[in-house]
Amino acid sequence: MIRGGKVALRALEEADLPHLQAWFQEPELCLARGSRRVARGSAAMLEWLDAVIERSVDPAGGLSLGIVDGRGRLVGLAESGPVDPVDRQAEISLFIGRADDRGKGLGREAMLLLQRHLVEDLGVHKMRTLVVAEDVRAVAFNKSAGFVEEGRLRQHRFLQGAWRDLLAMGLLAEEFRSRVGGP
Repeated sequence: MIRGGKVALRALEEADLPHLQAWFQEPELCLARGSRRVARGSAAMLEWLDAVIERSVDPAGGLSLGIVDGRGRLVGLAESGPVDPVDRQAEISLFIGRADDRGKGLGREAMLLLQRHLVEDLGVHKMRTLVVAEDVRAVAFNKSAGFVEEGRLRQHRFLQGAWRDLLAMGLLAEEFRSRVGGP
Protein backbone atom coordinates (compact mmCIF):
# COMPACT_ATOMS: atom_id res chain seq x y z
CA MET A 1 0.00 0.00 0.00
CA ILE A 2 1.21 3.48 -0.87
CA ARG A 3 -0.06 6.00 1.68
CA GLY A 4 -0.63 9.72 1.49
CA GLY A 5 -2.47 12.19 3.70
CA LYS A 6 -5.95 11.91 2.14
CA VAL A 7 -5.70 8.73 0.06
CA ALA A 8 -3.78 5.50 -0.34
CA LEU A 9 -3.14 3.34 -3.39
CA ARG A 10 -3.74 -0.38 -2.89
CA ALA A 11 -4.12 -3.57 -4.90
CA LEU A 12 -7.61 -4.10 -6.31
CA GLU A 13 -9.79 -6.82 -4.83
CA GLU A 14 -12.75 -8.76 -6.13
CA ALA A 15 -14.97 -6.77 -3.78
CA ASP A 16 -14.11 -3.68 -5.89
CA LEU A 17 -15.79 -5.11 -9.00
CA PRO A 18 -19.28 -3.58 -8.43
CA HIS A 19 -17.76 -0.08 -8.07
CA LEU A 20 -15.61 -0.47 -11.16
CA GLN A 21 -18.52 -1.84 -13.19
CA ALA A 22 -20.70 1.11 -12.20
CA TRP A 23 -17.98 3.66 -12.96
CA PHE A 24 -17.22 2.14 -16.36
CA GLN A 25 -20.87 2.68 -17.32
CA GLU A 26 -20.69 6.45 -16.85
CA PRO A 27 -20.31 8.18 -20.23
CA GLU A 28 -18.38 11.13 -18.70
CA LEU A 29 -15.77 8.83 -17.13
CA CYS A 30 -15.50 6.67 -20.24
CA LEU A 31 -14.90 9.75 -22.38
CA ALA A 32 -12.36 11.12 -19.91
CA ARG A 33 -10.52 7.78 -19.96
CA GLY A 34 -10.75 7.55 -23.73
CA SER A 35 -12.40 4.17 -23.33
CA ARG A 36 -15.52 2.48 -24.54
CA ARG A 37 -18.16 1.36 -22.09
CA VAL A 38 -18.01 -2.22 -20.81
CA ALA A 39 -21.32 -3.96 -20.27
CA ARG A 40 -22.17 -4.45 -16.59
CA GLY A 41 -21.29 -7.97 -15.47
CA SER A 42 -19.78 -8.81 -18.83
CA ALA A 43 -17.19 -11.51 -19.25
CA ALA A 44 -14.78 -8.87 -20.56
CA MET A 45 -15.04 -6.89 -17.31
CA LEU A 46 -14.47 -9.98 -15.18
CA GLU A 47 -11.53 -11.00 -17.36
CA TRP A 48 -10.05 -7.48 -17.05
CA LEU A 49 -10.39 -7.55 -13.25
CA ASP A 50 -8.73 -10.98 -13.02
CA ALA A 51 -5.79 -9.63 -15.06
CA VAL A 52 -5.63 -6.52 -12.85
CA ILE A 53 -5.60 -8.55 -9.64
CA GLU A 54 -2.83 -10.74 -11.08
CA ARG A 55 -0.83 -7.63 -12.06
CA SER A 56 -1.19 -6.29 -8.54
CA VAL A 57 0.90 -9.26 -7.42
CA ASP A 58 3.44 -8.93 -10.29
CA PRO A 59 3.64 -5.31 -11.52
CA ALA A 60 5.92 -6.18 -14.47
CA GLY A 61 2.81 -5.99 -16.66
CA GLY A 62 1.76 -2.61 -15.27
CA LEU A 63 -0.11 -1.39 -12.22
CA SER A 64 -3.81 -1.05 -11.51
CA LEU A 65 -4.32 0.32 -8.02
CA GLY A 66 -7.44 1.25 -6.16
CA ILE A 67 -7.55 4.76 -4.72
CA VAL A 68 -9.02 4.61 -1.22
CA ASP A 69 -9.91 7.50 1.05
CA GLY A 70 -9.12 7.85 4.75
CA ARG A 71 -12.03 5.56 5.65
CA GLY A 72 -10.76 2.82 3.31
CA ARG A 73 -13.54 3.44 0.79
CA LEU A 74 -12.64 2.84 -2.88
CA VAL A 75 -12.95 6.20 -4.67
CA GLY A 76 -11.01 5.68 -7.90
CA LEU A 77 -8.44 3.89 -9.99
CA ALA A 78 -4.79 4.71 -10.75
CA GLU A 79 -3.03 2.76 -13.50
CA SER A 80 0.26 2.55 -15.30
CA GLY A 81 1.27 0.41 -18.21
CA PRO A 82 4.38 -1.72 -18.04
CA VAL A 83 7.66 0.18 -17.66
CA ASP A 84 9.68 -0.10 -20.87
CA PRO A 85 12.96 -1.70 -19.76
CA VAL A 86 15.14 0.37 -22.13
CA ASP A 87 13.39 3.75 -22.35
CA ARG A 88 12.03 3.52 -18.78
CA GLN A 89 8.69 5.02 -19.81
CA ALA A 90 5.19 4.16 -18.65
CA GLU A 91 1.75 5.34 -19.70
CA ILE A 92 -0.46 6.32 -16.75
CA SER A 93 -4.09 7.17 -16.12
CA LEU A 94 -6.22 7.99 -13.12
CA PHE A 95 -9.83 8.75 -12.32
CA ILE A 96 -12.07 9.39 -9.34
CA GLY A 97 -15.26 7.37 -9.74
CA ARG A 98 -18.09 9.18 -7.97
CA ALA A 99 -18.84 12.77 -8.93
CA ASP A 100 -19.24 13.82 -5.28
CA ASP A 101 -15.68 12.64 -4.54
CA ARG A 102 -14.21 14.85 -7.28
CA GLY A 103 -12.82 18.31 -6.59
CA LYS A 104 -11.60 17.38 -3.09
CA GLY A 105 -7.93 16.88 -3.95
CA LEU A 106 -8.16 13.07 -3.87
CA GLY A 107 -7.14 12.68 -7.51
CA ARG A 108 -4.35 15.22 -7.17
CA GLU A 109 -2.82 13.37 -4.22
CA ALA A 110 -3.32 9.96 -5.88
CA MET A 111 -1.52 11.23 -9.00
CA LEU A 112 1.37 12.50 -6.89
CA LEU A 113 1.62 9.12 -5.10
CA LEU A 114 1.57 7.24 -8.41
CA GLN A 115 4.16 9.55 -9.98
CA ARG A 116 6.44 9.30 -6.94
CA HIS A 117 6.19 5.50 -6.92
CA LEU A 118 7.01 5.27 -10.62
CA VAL A 119 9.96 7.68 -10.43
CA GLU A 120 11.48 6.79 -7.06
CA ASP A 121 10.67 3.09 -6.71
CA LEU A 122 10.51 1.84 -10.30
CA GLY A 123 13.06 4.19 -11.91
CA VAL A 124 10.74 5.60 -14.57
CA HIS A 125 12.35 8.30 -16.73
CA LYS A 126 9.14 9.51 -18.39
CA MET A 127 5.41 9.20 -17.70
CA ARG A 128 2.97 9.55 -20.59
CA THR A 129 -0.77 9.95 -20.80
CA LEU A 130 -3.36 10.36 -23.55
CA VAL A 131 -6.24 12.75 -22.88
CA VAL A 132 -9.35 13.45 -24.95
CA ALA A 133 -8.59 16.95 -26.24
CA GLU A 134 -12.09 18.34 -25.65
CA ASP A 135 -12.13 17.19 -22.01
CA VAL A 136 -11.03 20.53 -20.56
CA ARG A 137 -11.15 19.27 -16.99
CA ALA A 138 -8.87 16.27 -17.70
CA VAL A 139 -6.42 18.41 -19.69
CA ALA A 140 -6.26 20.97 -16.86
CA PHE A 141 -5.85 18.22 -14.23
CA ASN A 142 -2.92 16.66 -16.09
CA LYS A 143 -1.27 20.04 -16.64
CA SER A 144 -1.62 20.77 -12.92
CA ALA A 145 0.08 17.41 -12.27
CA GLY A 146 3.07 18.57 -14.31
CA PHE A 147 2.28 17.00 -17.67
CA VAL A 148 3.19 18.96 -20.80
CA GLU A 149 1.34 18.67 -24.09
CA GLU A 150 3.62 16.94 -26.59
CA GLY A 151 1.30 16.52 -29.55
CA ARG A 152 -2.19 15.96 -30.89
CA LEU A 153 -3.40 12.70 -32.38
CA ARG A 154 -6.13 13.86 -34.72
CA GLN A 155 -9.38 11.86 -34.88
CA HIS A 156 -7.53 9.09 -33.10
CA ARG A 157 -10.32 7.31 -31.26
CA PHE A 158 -14.00 6.76 -32.05
CA LEU A 159 -15.89 7.40 -28.79
CA GLN A 160 -19.56 8.00 -28.13
CA GLY A 161 -20.40 8.28 -31.81
CA ALA A 162 -17.66 10.73 -32.84
CA TRP A 163 -14.00 10.79 -33.77
CA ARG A 164 -12.00 12.36 -30.95
CA ASP A 165 -8.59 14.00 -30.94
CA LEU A 166 -6.27 12.85 -28.16
CA LEU A 167 -3.54 14.95 -26.62
CA ALA A 168 -0.26 13.18 -25.93
CA MET A 169 1.14 14.54 -22.69
CA GLY A 170 4.38 13.70 -20.89
CA LEU A 171 6.25 14.33 -17.67
CA LEU A 172 9.96 13.65 -17.23
CA ALA A 173 11.35 12.37 -13.93
CA GLU A 174 13.56 15.46 -13.64
CA GLU A 175 10.50 17.70 -14.07
CA PHE A 176 8.66 15.71 -11.40
CA ARG A 177 11.59 16.04 -8.99
CA SER A 178 11.90 19.78 -9.57
CA ARG A 179 8.16 20.22 -8.86
CA VAL A 180 8.02 18.18 -5.66
CA GLY A 181 11.63 18.22 -4.51
CA GLY A 182 13.91 15.26 -4.31
CA PRO A 183 17.15 13.89 -5.71
